[in-house]
Amino acid sequence: MSLVDKLGMADHMPSDVSPKSSSFLLAWVATKLTEPARAALTLIVTPKVARMLGRAPPKAVKEIVKAAVNSAKSK
Repeated sequence: MSLVDKLGMADHMPSDVSPKSSSFLLAWVATKLTEPARAALTLIVTPKVARMLGRAPPKAVKEIVKAAVNSAKSK
């Protein structure tokens, strides 16, 4: 509740909030604030991990996908 007081939101929160509810609210807010960074990190790291594990698609497939994307952009 001290965080709620510091943010000036004490008037909008009931005083009888259980500790579990406030912990859930704090976790939810932290998740939403870090979502863009987590998504970007996932997009950057996933192909590298796939290559390390040998699960990346062969180069021929990559070239086909690249050609398809380029033709879609030109339309």
